Amino acid sequence: MNIVISQHQAEIKLIHNIGNLFWVQSKNLEVLNKHNYKILLEKFNKIVIQKDFEIQSNTSKTKEKLNIFLNLSVLDLVKRKYIFNKSLVDYKMINKSRFEYKSISNFSENDVFSIFSDVIKGDSDMNLEAKEEFDGLIEMTEGESYKENWKIVLKDNVKIGMLLPHKYKDATNEGTLLYIGLVPEFRSKGFAQEIHSQGLQFLKENKVEKYYGSTMKANKAMLKVFEKNKCELVNEQLFYKVAN
Repeated sequence: MNIVISQHQAEIKLIHNIGNLFWVQSKNLEVLNKHNYKILLEKFNKIVIQKDFEIQSNTSKTKEKLNIFLNLSVLDLVKRKYIFNKSLVDYKMINKSRFEYKSISNFSENDVFSIFSDVIKGDSDMNLEAKEEFDGLIEMTEGESYKENWKIVLKDNVKIGMLLPHKYKDATNEGTLLYIGLVPEFRSKGFAQEIHSQGLQFLKENKVEKYYGSTMKANKAMLKVFEKNKCELVNEQLFYKVAN
């Protein structure tokens, strides 16, 4: 469900992502006089308060006028997410993997959801209940088969994490790791960098040439993984929400 809020020749468009999260676009804000700008702001405030929406923008130059509008609204900037990319054209893992990666098709749905519930515990990138987060990730695959591509990570036959490679449907040479995570007792052991690196290798084997990844500014451990695997910071996403 998308929502368009208009006034005079300007508009704010809210584009549904998952849950209560919406991307936001603007058009012709600069043509509004103070009176019409205030009316558009009031219309926007009324909707986001009623619906308890979370709004996602970014720091690109094209979003400057929109972000000024958002900062004048009832919304507060509640979190920031960093966006990275990396060319995989010449990518190759240097070290042999210490772990085993099995497609989730080898496990029952209950087993898969159980390990997912474990790996997202304490993760600052995850804000919803486990079921809602998991269903949202499946939705992002746009109906494509994901059970062969998504992996359970094992060490000495113990399930220690998950790795979810995904090739974008509408961009034949681009992809991401929808999620990478370890169960709490296997964190802070230097495993994440290698698992992330293996995820990049899986993407390359699926003919992905450009990788995009992201993490919240507060997720220091994942930021170190991006740095160690030589991913480039390219953008910053902003998340706004009505203060409680």
